[in-house]
This record gives sequence, structure tokens and C-alpha cells, in this order.
Amino acid sequence: MSRPGVVAVVAVVSAVLGGTFALAFGKAVGWVDDDARQIQTVLVPAPEAATPAADEVEGDAAKPLVGNGFDASELYRKRAEGVVTIFALFGDGGSGDGVAASQGSGFVVSEEGYVLTNSHVITTAGEVASDEAPAAADTVYVQFRDGERVPAEIVGWDVYDDVGVIKVDPADHPVSPVPLGDSSVVVVGEPVAAIGSPFGQESSLSVGVVSATERSIDSITSRFNLVDAIQTDAPINRGNSGGPMFNAEGEVVGINAQIRSDSGTAEGVGFAIPIN
Repeated sequence: MSRPGVVAVVAVVSAVLGGTFALAFGKAVGWVDDDARQIQTVLVPAPEAATPAADEVEGDAAKPLVGNGFDASELYRKRAEGVVTIFALFGDGGSGDGVAASQGSGFVVSEEGYVLTNSHVITTAGEVASDEAPAAADTVYVQFRDGERVPAEIVGWDVYDDVGVIKVDPADHPVSPVPLGDSSVVVVGEPVAAIGSPFGQESSLSVGVVSATERSIDSITSRFNLVDAIQTDAPINRGNSGGPMFNAEGEVVGINAQIRSDSGTAEGVGFAIPIN
């Protein structure tokens, strides 16, 4: 064995067993003779602990936040065709009192042409005393995103949840139903989008987050409170009533119904009826 090789072997053994013992062992087996004049002891540091990979770190730091996949433009592209503007006319003008009109929003929920909205859009609920039976609108029209307007019939309404149902004939205009979600799994902070016709501006999109759930608010159509409303900071203005509140997956989780305002315009506090 050459001298450099001897030194290397001794260095490794020294690091493991200690310099003195390694030298004695080397002489005993003939690896080192008495003429060896210099022995180096090399200390090899222990390897450092490997840093865990990012996907091995426990906790929420490595997990995406809820809503990172929210794409408002894609949601609008896929769902706006299913949202409609509703015009309700009250009276025929023959009594001399003229014709009152109501404008709101709605959304198609079936291929048969059924449309959900608020009861106060298609009836006098909210305009009469809470102990009086509301009257249905005499005439109802539905306007689609392309501007075409078709007649609709009132199927029914519920003043306690402020929900109304109307129906259009799919033969009059093609319909694009939107999917319904599960409002029981809605959580504070998740992104939502509202599509409707605020102030008559058809097919308008607004976005925000769920600000609270299970809010108890005054009903505008009955004397009983709504006890499970979804609160949002997405702008909800007059004319948005009856329109859909979508979650990030493009499913309807609520029917936009009210704003809480001192000025009569949106102030960051809107409420929707849970779709469940």
C-alpha cells in the first residue's frame, strides 16, 4: 500500500475510533511502519439534518387559501345567460290610478323555463301591511341577456322567505339553467358573485365575500324575521333583488334580497336568502 493510501485509511479510522487506537491498530497489522513520521487526524463533521420539503411541512402554510381559484370573469361567462331581468306591472290603467311597475332580477333553474326571484318583485308583498295578503302582478315580462323580452306567468310565492317562482315558455326563448349549490356549507370569507340588474343595468356583475351567515334581519314581506340570511359585502342595489348569489364553483347559494342602508344605496351590507 502506498504512503498516501495509508494516510487516508488512518484518517478515516481516526475519525471513527480515535487517533491513538487507530495508530496502534495500524502498526499491528503492518499498515504503518516505524518510519512513518507524520499522521494527520481529520475530523469529519456529522451531516446536517436535511430541511424538510415544502410539501412535508405541517400546518396551513403549504395549503392554498379558500378562493384562490375564484375567477369572476369565467363565472360571468358561464352563468350570465341564465340570469334575467324581471318587469312586473300592477294595474291595467282602467281605474285611473295608472300602472305601477316593479323591476328586479331572477335566474333560470330548469329546462322547462322555471325562474326563481323574490316575492316582492312579482307581488305587492312589502307594499301592503304585513297582515294583508299580497296581490300578484297583473303582467310579468322576462328580459334575457340578449335584450329579448318574453311574457311569464306567476307560479307562486312565499312571503316568509321572500321567494317567488315564475315560468317562461322555452319555445319563446332558449333558456340556460344555472346549477344550485348547498348554502349550508357557506362559510365566512369565501368569495361570492352577484349578477343582476341594479338600477336597470342588465347583466351587471359584482363580487365580494361572505361577511356573515345565519343573520336575523327584518323581513320586508312579512312580520317575521329572516333568521338565516347570508350577509355579503358584494354591492347589492335596487334591481338586484331576486338575482343569484354564486359561489366560486358557479353554483347559486343564495337569492339576493335586501340591502341595509341609511342612504338608500349599497353600503357594503347586503343580504341573500339561502338557496336551501
